[in-house]
Amino acid sequence: MKKLSMEQRGALLVMFPLTCQIIFVVFLTAQLWSIHSNIVKQSRSCELITKTISLIGYSINLGYLNNQPQYFMPSNHRRLATVTKDQRLFAVLNDKLHQISSRPEPDELQRNRIEALVRAGQDTIQCLTELRDNQQKGWQYWKHVHENYEMALIFACNRLLNAADNVVQYEEAKRQGSEEATNAQFQNLNTILLGAISLTVVAAFVMAAFYIRDILIPLKHLSANCMRLSKQEELLPVLADGGEFAAIDSILHGIRIATIEEQEREKSMVENTNDLICTLDRDGKFLRANASTVQFFGEEPESIAGKSFLDFVEVEDRGEAQKSFNDALSQESSMSFEFRILCNGEPVHTRWSCLYSRETQELFAVVHNIEQEKVVEKLKQDFVDMVSHDLRSPLSSMQVVLDMIEQGAYGELSEGVHKEVKGALRNLDRLLEFVNDLLDFQKLKQGALQLECDNASVESMVQASLDFVRPALQAKNIEIEVSGDEFELWCDPKKLTQLFTNLIANAIHYTPNEGQISIAWRPIQDQLEISVSDTGPGIPEEYRKKIFEAFEQTPDAVSKGEGTGLGLAICKLICDAHHGSISVQSEVGKGSKFMVSIPTTQVEKQA
Repeated sequence: MKKLSMEQRGALLVMFPLTCQIIFVVFLTAQLWSIHSNIVKQSRSCELITKTISLIGYSINLGYLNNQPQYFMPSNHRRLATVTKDQRLFAVLNDKLHQISSRPEPDELQRNRIEALVRAGQDTIQCLTELRDNQQKGWQYWKHVHENYEMALIFACNRLLNAADNVVQYEEAKRQGSEEATNAQFQNLNTILLGAISLTVVAAFVMAAFYIRDILIPLKHLSANCMRLSKQEELLPVLADGGEFAAIDSILHGIRIATIEEQEREKSMVENTNDLICTLDRDGKFLRANASTVQFFGEEPESIAGKSFLDFVEVEDRGEAQKSFNDALSQESSMSFEFRILCNGEPVHTRWSCLYSRETQELFAVVHNIEQEKVVEKLKQDFVDMVSHDLRSPLSSMQVVLDMIEQGAYGELSEGVHKEVKGALRNLDRLLEFVNDLLDFQKLKQGALQLECDNASVESMVQASLDFVRPALQAKNIEIEVSGDEFELWCDPKKLTQLFTNLIANAIHYTPNEGQISIAWRPIQDQLEISVSDTGPGIPEEYRKKIFEAFEQTPDAVSKGEGTGLGLAICKLICDAHHGSISVQSEVGKGSKFMVSIPTTQVEKQA
């Protein structure tokens, strides 16, 4: 037999009891409606019987009243009272007949009986009316005719009583029948309720068994396998019912197999990497490590377990290494620090990237050999020193000499020579600019540049930057728009002026003749946002992040051989030194917008 799907099982668990409840409610409603109908019929029968008996009573009272001697006493007050009562009884009797005759009656036989009752009542009223009228003519007249009217009244009353008896007997029979049917229906209702309760109990046990067999047991199986999977234990066998639970269980087994394979690959990668990967306890003792311990420490991973990492640290660096280790234990994020270790007795520079887990109380570390990086850094520093001492001074001297030659200090120059000297000065200026940018970049990169912070007017720094680049603005006839309220910022005014100058110069460089540059600033919460917008060609998306790196330029700038590729990198370093940020928004063909964000709160001077 084909197994039910999860949707079918869920539908069965919901629809079966719901359908049973609907059937029970419909049947119960029908029974109650039938009982209600019978009760209504009983009520109608009782009402008709009551009205009929009341009609007979009023007729008897009226007949009795009209046979009293007060009618023959013209001046007697009792006669006046009798006449008044007589009139009221006639009105009530007519009203009773109207109520009975206007009552709807679906039973045709009973309707005929009611019509006969109404006619008999009307005849009785007519007879009583004539009797009363003749009585009012006086005793002399009445004593000759009273026997005829009395006989007519007796006949009319007998007809009325017979008609009333027919109606009452029929309605009483109907009432008793409805009452018996109602009692039987109440008995049936009790039986139905007991049966429904019994069936509900049986259905509940059946559904519970179905739920336990087809849902609960598979769910417990899946839960156990999930727990085993989380603990990396062997899983229980795959469910054999072929349904959705079995499919999920198969997926779990597939995940288990994939996890084992991935762990094997990761283990292979860890074992074969050149970096040392290890875990340490809170005391700095090695717990686990990969095979790179042989390369770093000259020992096997098993032999260093339980040893302190300080045993392998250069003696001079142990104090700093212990401090860095303690800092890593107190950090919630990863941190890096550098110190030298002893590798086969020789000191080697290493960089430790560490992350402490509070759950396992272990420090995970990746140790990288940076000996080559240190060599490269030394070469860079030697190059910077060479540029500073051996290249910058001669270039400055050459600039002074060429300036003197260009100004005619050594005699008048021909037009061709003057042109060549001016070209040499331009190239020399570019070279000096490159050297100065390189020195600034290197100092900022190494953190060797001291910030001299003070409260400075943003508008004054922007105007100072515009003064530096004003000749270039005038040469290209570029319109400058400056907007922003007076605001004082805690910063290094010289470095921030340099940042503004670089950004504005960059905007001028890419803005076409008669273009527009906008400079704006505004405080936003605890930050000052400064923006420099141009109407240049824009920056392709793939270069918008790279342009803040050293020597990175757009293809257009590279093809023209313009710029040093350090201006925006220096801007980023200045922002970083002020705990700020820099970003760019650009659309090709519509220009660029550089945005700088600097904290408005005081920051410590950066070394």
